[in-house]
Amino acid sequence: MKLLYPLAIISLLIMACSKPKPNNDIPDEPPVDHNPIPPATPVSAIVTVYAEMNGQYGDPMSVKINGAVTDYAFSGYSTNTALSVEKYDCNIDLTPDPYLGLLATARNVPLTGSSRNNVDVNNVRGTYLDRVFTTDAGEWALAGDGKLTFGANTFEEPGIVASSPAYAMLDPTATAFSITNPSFKADVDGHRWYLRSFGVFLLDIPYKILAKLTLQYPIAAGLRSTAPDSIATWLYLNNQWVQQGYAKKTGNFYTKEIHQGGIWSFGELVDGMYKTFKVRTSNGLPVVNAILRVKSGDNEVASARTDAEGNAICFLPAHENLTADILLGWRSLSDGPPPFVLRGPFNSSMDEEIILPASSPYITSVKGTAINCGGGPIQSGTVTAICQPLNSRWYLPVTNGQYGGAYVTGDVRAIFLMNASNDAVPGPDTAALLITNEENIVHLTTCKSATNLFLKYSIDDVEYNITGDAATPGNSFLASYYWKGTTDVSCQDDQTHPTMGLDFSTSGSGTGTFLNLTELSVNNVLYEVDYNRTFKVTFTRYDMMIGGYVEGSLEAYYKDKTNVVHHLVASFRLKQVV
Repeated sequence: MKLLYPLAIISLLIMACSKPKPNNDIPDEPPVDHNPIPPATPVSAIVTVYAEMNGQYGDPMSVKINGAVTDYAFSGYSTNTALSVEKYDCNIDLTPDPYLGLLATARNVPLTGSSRNNVDVNNVRGTYLDRVFTTDAGEWALAGDGKLTFGANTFEEPGIVASSPAYAMLDPTATAFSITNPSFKADVDGHRWYLRSFGVFLLDIPYKILAKLTLQYPIAAGLRSTAPDSIATWLYLNNQWVQQGYAKKTGNFYTKEIHQGGIWSFGELVDGMYKTFKVRTSNGLPVVNAILRVKSGDNEVASARTDAEGNAICFLPAHENLTADILLGWRSLSDGPPPFVLRGPFNSSMDEEIILPASSPYITSVKGTAINCGGGPIQSGTVTAICQPLNSRWYLPVTNGQYGGAYVTGDVRAIFLMNASNDAVPGPDTAALLITNEENIVHLTTCKSATNLFLKYSIDDVEYNITGDAATPGNSFLASYYWKGTTDVSCQDDQTHPTMGLDFSTSGSGTGTFLNLTELSVNNVLYEVDYNRTFKVTFTRYDMMIGGYVEGSLEAYYKDKTNVVHHLVASFRLKQVV
C-alpha cells in the first residue's frame, strides 16, 4: 500500500505536465493586443472607383458606392457629387455581367478625410460549371484539383434554370489580390481584426440549394507550409465577413461544407492597425492618385490610392515587417518591377511619410497660382488636370490662390487641359505641356479668355497691323497650327485677296524661346532667312488644343531677291486651329 501513494502522486504529476491533444475545432485564443472597432466617423467625399477588368481598365458593369449609382467617365466611376460615407467602411459593389463572365464582387475600404478619394477594384472573371439537369448526386471539378460535390436532391428543380453556375478562386499570393479580396478586416466580439486569408472562393449558383455542398479548396503552393490544420471560414454578408465554422486541412486542400453561394474566405485573425501614408515629392508637393501597395514578404496585404492631398490609408496586420511600393498601374507590373520600391520595414501605426524624388523620370509635377476675375486669389477651390488624349483626371486643391501636385506616370511628355474653379464657377481650359523631371509652372484664372486676335509687325521700322476676333471671324485669318512638335503660323489680312501678313514655321512648341525658322513668308512673298543674324521665336502662351490661343513674338532678318537684308519684328495673338 505504501508504494501506491508515490505511484499515484507521480501519475498525477505526469498528467499535469503533459499537454492535452489539440482540438482542431477550437480556434486559438485571440491575441491580447487587439484593435478596437473605430467609432462611426462620417466624412463627405467624392469617391472615384477604378475598375480593372483582367488587367485592363474598362466599363464592364454597374458600380455602386455605398448604394449610390455611379457614372462611368474618364476611366473611373464616380457619383460626381460628395457622399456622406463612413471613414472606415466605404462599400464598393460591382454587379455581375454574365456576358463578360464577370462575377459579383465588392470591396470595403477606409477613406482619408479628403474631399476626394480614389479606390481600385479588380473585376473577377468566373469559370462556368456544367449545368445540372437532374436531382442526382454529382461533382464539379475545380482548378488545382479542387472539387465541389453535392448529394441527391441538393438543388430544387435545377433543370428549369437556364443559366450555368460559375466560380472563381482568389490566390492570396497573386498580384492584385489586395484589390480583389473584398475586405481585410473582421469585427469579432467588439474588436476589429486583420483577416489573413489563405484563399477566397466565389460561387455564383443559380439554383435554390436544399442541402449542403462539400468544397475541397486547393491551398496555394506558397501558403501550404504555413496553412493551419484547422481554419475559420467566413462568408461575406452585408459588407462584412461573418464566421461560418471551420475548415479542415487535408493534404493540400481545405474541406468545408457550404450552404450557399457567395464569397467565402479561409482566414485567421491577427492584430490589425490603420496606417496613413503621406506621399510627397522631394520638393514638398503631394503625389495624388498614386497606387500604393503594401506587402508582407512577397504577398500583398493591402493597397490604396492617394487622395487629393497625397495621403492614403490602409488596414494592415500589426507586428510584421511590411514594405510598400508605388506602382505605375496594375497592368504595368507585367512589364517589370514598380518604379518606386520603398525599403521599409515599418511595423507601427504611426503615419508613414514617403518621399519620391522630384527628379525621377516617373514624376510629373505642376504648380502655380489660381486667381479670380478680379485678380485676387481663389481662397478655396480645385484645379482639374485632364491628361490628353486618355482623359485621365487629377484634382488638386487650391488654397489662398496656390496649388500644386505631382503624378506618377510613364509619359515623359503629356498635354494636359487644366482649369481652376472656386468650387462654383469653373474657369476656361488652359492647355499645358507637362514634362517629367522638370518644374512645370502653370498660372490659371477663372476668367474666360479674351477672343481678340492680332498680328503687329514691322519691316525696317515700317509698321503693319492685322486684327481679328475668334468669336466673330471676319475676312482676316490669324491662326497657329500644331503638328508633331512643330508650329506653323499663318496670318493674312484677307483670306481671299491677302495683301499683308506673315507665314513662318518653327520646330518649337510650348512656351519658351526657339532659335530656328524653317520657313518665312512676308506679305505673301517667300524669303530666305539670314541665319547669320538674330532669329528667334518666343511663345509666352501656347494652348495645344484646338480653340486655344498662342501668344508670342518673332525677330528675324531676311534677304530679298537683290540680297538686301531686312529686319522683321512681330508680336501676335493667334487662334490654335490644329
